[in-house]
Amino acid sequence: RKIAQKRAIDSLSRVMGRGKWGAGLLLENTAGERGDISSTIEDLAEILGGVNSVGISGICFDTCHGFSAGYDLRRPETIDSLLDKIERYIGFDKVKLIHFNDSKRDLGARVDRHEHIGKGKIGIKGFQIFFGREEIRSIPLILETPKKSLEDDKQNLAVARKILSGISKDSQKVKQNS
Repeated sequence: RKIAQKRAIDSLSRVMGRGKWGAGLLLENTAGERGDISSTIEDLAEILGGVNSVGISGICFDTCHGFSAGYDLRRPETIDSLLDKIERYIGFDKVKLIHFNDSKRDLGARVDRHEHIGKGKIGIKGFQIFFGREEIRSIPLILETPKKSLEDDKQNLAVARKILSGISKDSQKVKQNS
């Protein structure tokens, strides 16, 4: 695994060292399937820190991948641990994007199978807890869910908006009561 990470670092350094880039590359966490080299925050930090280029802007955190790799996004204490690792090893300024998707498989399954928002193992309650954290509220989100028809996107977007608008209202209530 360390050899594969070294190869990835060397390859990214070579590619990023060629020419000028108008956009930055983001590294994404993986689900921990066989051969994955970036399923933990520490793995991502090692690759990010090893590439000698400003062309890598940061990371994209994928919720399904994180859950499948063992980060329980449904429990405040495990979210605390995840966010502590992000801050310690990478920094929130380097978290540029979140892929918002549910997981068809159980926590720690190490299998990348995206599910519709709220219909998987993370669930609506889990997303309310995860996205309710102040540290990640301003990070842009992209839905990355299964799509058999345009209706799937519309349904996932409606559920995502409901989850996120409920969080905003809850945080406004807290601010008003303070």
